[in-house]
Amino acid sequence: TLWSANASSDYWVNSVRYTAISAGSAACAIDVAVLNGVRVVNMSFGAPGASDVNLTNSINNAFNYGNVVLVAASGNDTASAVNYPASLN
Repeated sequence: TLWSANASSDYWVNSVRYTAISAGSAACAIDVAVLNGVRVVNMSFGAPGASDVNLTNSINNAFNYGNVVLVAASGNDTASAVNYPASLN
């Protein structure tokens, strides 16, 4: 069974499309996915800086559930730093 959730929204600035995602929306999507038996969570988003406590808790809860593979983006630039949430331990 394939289950899909999109927690992002698009916006336009000077004819350029950007996609944004809130940490709260991502946390909610992860929680709902795990409760619905999802086995793989793909987090194709990332950002530098501090972590969000609610998103971190949702990721940790999914990990601790024990039957979920979590995949996180680390960044789409040439920087060597690993972005959040891929930088979580």
